[in-house]
Amino acid sequence: MKLSQLHKTRKSRYTEQDEDSDSDSDDDNVDEDPVLEHRAIPTNGGTNRIRVYQTLNSLVAASWSELGKVHIWNVQSAYNSLSNPGSETSKNDTSIYTVKQHRDEGYGLAFSSEGALLSGDNQGKIFLTQPTSSHYTTSPQSFSSHSPQSVEDIQWSPSEKSVFASVSSSGALHIHDTRTPTRNKPAINVKASDFDVNVLSWNTSVSYLLVTGDDNGATKVWDLRQFKKNSGGKDATVAEFSWHKGPVTSIEWCPSEGSVFASSGADEQVCLWDLSTEADDEEQPHTSADLKDIPNQLLFIHQVRPVSGLSDFRGKRM
Repeated sequence: MKLSQLHKTRKSRYTEQDEDSDSDSDDDNVDEDPVLEHRAIPTNGGTNRIRVYQTLNSLVAASWSELGKVHIWNVQSAYNSLSNPGSETSKNDTSIYTVKQHRDEGYGLAFSSEGALLSGDNQGKIFLTQPTSSHYTTSPQSFSSHSPQSVEDIQWSPSEKSVFASVSSSGALHIHDTRTPTRNKPAINVKASDFDVNVLSWNTSVSYLLVTGDDNGATKVWDLRQFKKNSGGKDATVAEFSWHKGPVTSIEWCPSEGSVFASSGADEQVCLWDLSTEADDEEQPHTSADLKDIPNQLLFIHQVRPVSGLSDFRGKRM
């Protein structure tokens, strides 16, 4: 998809007297409307998740099908056609490779910096697919430490090419190294939550930090240096925020600020967090009882629907 002809939002000078001229003003601004173009590649069945890998010469996408297969697509021609108005891609686009080892659908999907693909299914199995000189090949042996619980999300380490993290519906957080011969025993096994852990993000600026989000609305930041054997992960928790009123469905570190991450949830909130923010002793205390429980690290909330006690603070910096 490509968005073009974007413009800054103009300040409105709308008054009740302008109500009748609303339609006329809309016609005058027709040329300023943004343009959305897209190219479509047909797939067989619904798609649970998609991830993209780009090199200097190609653009590849992997998609998790609800039919239990992972497809890899070369979408370079579709991408290039968006630069040529009116042009279309081939109607015969098909996947260039399909991972057929899975016996169930799934959601975990991640490309490494070198194009290796990890795919995790609802039976707790993770398969590694690697690019070769001519195509792709999938290892027949899976990483099965989460089995039989479903793998919810996967992320490669930003600093170690063979290391990845995964989370599951059992609440477990596992760290694996693809070089180890035993794939059913992770290097780190942590009970990250008593609920399903839906998402995780590995900090690209501070490579020992991970953040997870679970079904109970909690986000937790983990320090990989602090994991101790048989501790259950309690010593490694840097911060924990039980803010969302529904399952956390997406989470991501800021690519340029190592202390900042965003989270969104089924409660229709998008939140920005900054771990470096601390309480100011000289700051005036909150006068509203609705604000006294807001964490100091919560910078901003975008709320689609009002939450009790926060209706006056939607989309405002805290």
